[in-house]
Amino acid sequence: MSGDSIQWRSAGDAVFTVNGLWWFGENGGDWMRLPKRARDVVRPDVWSLAQMPSGGRVRFRSDTGALKVKVLHGGDSIAMWHMSSVACAGIDLYVGPPETTTFWRTTVPASAGEEYECLYFENQPRVMRDFTLYLPVYARLERLSIGTDADATIEPPSPFRMDKPIVVYGTSITQGGCSSRVATGFVPLLGRLLGMDVVNLGFSGNGICEPEMAELIAEIDAAAYLIDPVANMAKWSSQERPEVYCRFLEIIRSRRPDTPMILMTRSSYAAELFGARESADQMNAIVEIGYQRRKTAGDASVHYFDTRIVVPAGPDHPSVDGGHLTDVGFKQIADALAPLLAKLLTLPMPH
Repeated sequence: MSGDSIQWRSAGDAVFTVNGLWWFGENGGDWMRLPKRARDVVRPDVWSLAQMPSGGRVRFRSDTGALKVKVLHGGDSIAMWHMSSVACAGIDLYVGPPETTTFWRTTVPASAGEEYECLYFENQPRVMRDFTLYLPVYARLERLSIGTDADATIEPPSPFRMDKPIVVYGTSITQGGCSSRVATGFVPLLGRLLGMDVVNLGFSGNGICEPEMAELIAEIDAAAYLIDPVANMAKWSSQERPEVYCRFLEIIRSRRPDTPMILMTRSSYAAELFGARESADQMNAIVEIGYQRRKTAGDASVHYFDTRIVVPAGPDHPSVDGGHLTDVGFKQIADALAPLLAKLLTLPMPH
């Protein structure tokens, strides 16, 4: 019977494909979002957040009738006050090729420090399917093992619609706070809407446009860059802010002069209905400044995306705390970004 005999393999085994973690091979199979050589280059807070593999996926095709995982986080937390353990540390299973994936089930994280096992399914028909496992958003992943029927065939997954990924840099909202599951932030949603690979370089509270991060981002040969740091830029004074932001864009452009780049404003916060709009406009002004400077410099591949219009302040603001978005807010952003990116990449929408 299917599931009676399970073969376990490391999720980093060559039989599987890892996407969304650009430096995975260079890092020797460790589940992190930046290269190990960046440890002494980026700030400690950024490095710590980079150990959380948000946006990472393990993909494969198989005729297995049973699928399990063993998970070791190796950290001290798998939940926050405004995000459940499933949202922070779950591993979502989707089935189907990149442009038509469907959610099947998620894991139930049991421990931050001890290995646990989760069953997705068993006794299913033995037909070839594409599987995608979405990795934790706000938890470390020290070890991941995948269990299939011992006699199951495992093949490379169906290809993405483009070879190059969409790279998104930004804040906690970019990283995935506060989606209900690890695969429902706007970055993974965007990947599924377009049938494309994505790289999530959102760093909670730390998307402040350091030049070191711009250099690392520019290493990635991307289909497009989305720049979404406004919510974290309060670290800089009002005088410093536009200069830091524009320098960040210039560094990426020095390496990738023609890649489409979308500059995103910060989504509206609920409190903007009650007197906070002026400060929000001041923060978002850097996007207009950066956009105009790039256009003046002759940049024909820079684009402006006003997230404030997509997620306005209103009676039922799609957030958990007035700022960090729920799945509703994330879907609004992804639904608006997808057709813009499809147009820029001359890629028909699959749906």
